[in-house]
Amino acid sequence: MNVVILLAGGSGLRIGADIPKQHIVLNEHQIIEYTLLAFNSSEIVDSILVVSNANYKEKIEAHKVFFPKLKWVIEGGTTRIRSTYNAIKFMQDKCFDTDNVIVSDGARPCVTHREIKDLYDKLKEYKAATTAISSYETLLKVRDGEIDSVIPRDDIARQTSPEAYRYGTLKQLYLYTEDSIIDSYRNIGIDQLIDKGEDVSVVKSNVFNFKITTPEDLYLFEYVLKKGFDTIIFQ
Repeated sequence: MNVVILLAGGSGLRIGADIPKQHIVLNEHQIIEYTLLAFNSSEIVDSILVVSNANYKEKIEAHKVFFPKLKWVIEGGTTRIRSTYNAIKFMQDKCFDTDNVIVSDGARPCVTHREIKDLYDKLKEYKAATTAISSYETLLKVRDGEIDSVIPRDDIARQTSPEAYRYGTLKQLYLYTEDSIIDSYRNIGIDQLIDKGEDVSVVKSNVFNFKITTPEDLYLFEYVLKKGFDTIIFQ
């Protein structure tokens, strides 16, 4: 089974809105609806779980009518990592260890079908994979407002999302690990796998695969909608 977990429990304070960013309406649809469309329309996705802000759980439940692969909506935790923990625990009696799980952001709508397929394909060989964009800008290490050093950009990539794992790997990372360690995670679990010597595959991300976090991101997504959202996700 190929499962998608969408993390949509945030409050969106950085975007300066009075509602969570994933529920901001653009072109008569909430941002979370565009994200659901990207995954629901993929032929290889079987089921979707949304981890929701508690105050918006019923609103997301209502989307099941339009997105038949949206099977479950649960309440999120106090942090992104705790929301992920809630999802992994909830899926205990629904997933086998060999099932494939993609974890992504509810406010990251421009995930393409090609990225989804490539991530699931990588799990045939790897325990985990992530999307990333190769760096084409010069990278600077800055200290006290001054350039400390220039970092060569060869072989440097910026991680995006989704991340993909076998469910058994996520169980080990979350359900069989001490809380203090889980709370130290910087992302879903790739850092921990690398520290353990595991190989993690990288899938090339598309340039529009950004998480809507700031007002500038909203303007960029509005541009995407004007040019044609479908033309991006159906790559």
